[in-house]
Amino acid sequence: MAVGGITDAQDRGHTVAGRWSGSGWAILPTRDFPGKDASLASVSCPSAMFCLAVGEGYHASRTWPLVERWNGSTWAIEPAP
Repeated sequence: MAVGGITDAQDRGHTVAGRWSGSGWAILPTRDFPGKDASLASVSCPSAMFCLAVGEGYHASRTWPLVERWNGSTWAIEPAP
């Protein structure tokens, strides 16, 4: 699993994740903070059914921690300190 961020044509940042299948990469839909830019910086996957990714959301000169959890099929935003 790999995570990061991309910028769209409106200059808004979005989280992105990709999974290696052994022969190619597949982009996986991730979750963003509604109305805020976001990116993921690091991921840990102790199993194929569980990953945690961390990053940040930012808007109007403020930054928030972002934690997303992979359950084997979807990403979901988790509460962050």
